[in-house]
Amino acid sequence: MITRCKYLLVLLVLVFGLLSCSNDDNNDNTDSVVETMGQYYDLLLYSDWWFELSVRDSMQTSTDMYAYFYAHCSLNNPNLNNPQDVYTLTINSREYPLTIDNDFKSFYLRLLGTDYAVIPICTSMDIKVQKNAAILFSGVISIPSQPTNLLVSANPDFTRPLSFSWSLNNDSQMQMVQAYGESSWDYDSWADAIAPSKRSVIIPEYSICIDDSLEDWGFAVVEGNYKEYQNNLFCISKGLVKMKYAKATHQESASILSVMKNRK
Repeated sequence: MITRCKYLLVLLVLVFGLLSCSNDDNNDNTDSVVETMGQYYDLLLYSDWWFELSVRDSMQTSTDMYAYFYAHCSLNNPNLNNPQDVYTLTINSREYPLTIDNDFKSFYLRLLGTDYAVIPICTSMDIKVQKNAAILFSGVISIPSQPTNLLVSANPDFTRPLSFSWSLNNDSQMQMVQAYGESSWDYDSWADAIAPSKRSVIIPEYSICIDDSLEDWGFAVVEGNYKEYQNNLFCISKGLVKMKYAKATHQESASILSVMKNRK
């Protein structure tokens, strides 16, 4: 059986936006929204750093929220591997030290000594990411609404058009959806970027093809608000995934990357 965290439980990093070369560094979210995968892929061509904070409502207390942070650098620059560099993340004036995690294929930053940041409850975040004295990102981003009431078929048939829906209080700047299917020997997935105003999606027939009998499946929707700073992007996301594995149905949080990292 393929490891479950390969799908929607491992949270790394991804940021979305429209193709833009703007160096706008004011404190407002951009007005642009992501509505297609083409817009997302255009963005990747122009982004040096991608940052994401994945906020988890399921972990929230009366005073604090919890968010996973990851960062990826697309620059092919050996200076990124300098162990003397100091990276820091600041959220609403609270500083969180970062550590370098280089897997020889990509360059990542993670929170030092913990998997998540504990943040006093708020509706927006004033964020800064620094490398030594250089500012990689600075801006204020609103926290998106949490999707709820994810409705899917109890016995999905991917050989036919298949729909799923959800509830959401407010539109975000980006909305990603994913579905996957798995058997003992096979795995396939489908993902798309859709208009933030949508509350349902139809998966085309045979978008997911499994050679064996379908055993496990999952459906996810992830909301995100983002801001661009020079050639870097930062996104705050909230997501929800409903999945069946080990003969039981589960519902958990999801991040934007967890949708995109499994797209075939």
